[in-house]
Amino acid sequence: MKKALLILFLFCFNTILLGQANFYGFQVSPKYKLTTVDSTLLISDISENKKTSIFLIDHKGNKLKEFKVYPRQYKPGLGISYVSEISRYEPKLSLKDINNIVTVQIVQCNIICKYTIYYWLINTKNEWIELPVIEYSYEEENAIKDYYFQYDMTNQIRLDKYKMVESTSGKTGFTAQEFQCTLKYLNWDGITLSEE
Repeated sequence: MKKALLILFLFCFNTILLGQANFYGFQVSPKYKLTTVDSTLLISDISENKKTSIFLIDHKGNKLKEFKVYPRQYKPGLGISYVSEISRYEPKLSLKDINNIVTVQIVQCNIICKYTIYYWLINTKNEWIELPVIEYSYEEENAIKDYYFQYDMTNQIRLDKYKMVESTSGKTGFTAQEFQCTLKYLNWDGITLSEE
């Protein structure tokens, strides 16, 4: 009985610690999605160097934002190009008058993959405020860039750079993120963004 209680205590303690992460967690959006590329463009020879439009749409099919992509290089799907937002289960955001944050990641691969990440703060008036776009190539930089919204940084957003490093645990190998630097801070006053 004591052993069972100890295991239960350790499980609960571990769950509490994991739940106290410093950053808000994003999840795949149930409200928004990206449209796909017209399949006829994937077959045609002119699509190699010509861009086409894809759109961020809501659950009613309304086009909210437009993006230009190369049809053969665009990589749709979960984990590659996707739409995510702050989970509805997160506590109140620490950004003044912001109800939601939506992010779109678009990946296009030719010889190397280029990542373009868009972020919007959606305020209480349902206005979309765009953060500066993030662009990088993981293969060229061996690093990733992303915005972080911390619980303890009210009305401040960090753009960080992380190096990807190979690690092993026993016989299992994995890639981990190693913090390199903060590239910049953005401040939100409830109306406008400013860079520090």
